Amino acid sequence: MRISVQLKEVGPNRVKVTGGRGSGRPNKYKAVIGYQAGYIAEGEISIGGFEAGIRANLLAEAVATRIKE
Repeated sequence: MRISVQLKEVGPNRVKVTGGRGSGRPNKYKAVIGYQAGYIAEGEISIGGFEAGIRANLLAEAVATRIKE
């Protein structure tokens, strides 16, 4: 399968995205979090298995603490 995503600037802080595809929400947890602080960084944490919700909450607290520092 080949997916060709195209981006086109359509105005200030506006981008049109075409050619992508997605799927419905999962039955479990899924989150995307953005934070602006004058730098660009990207990270991903995957959590699955037993008590994933508990571990996700612990990680969310840890990330929030680090962002505040």
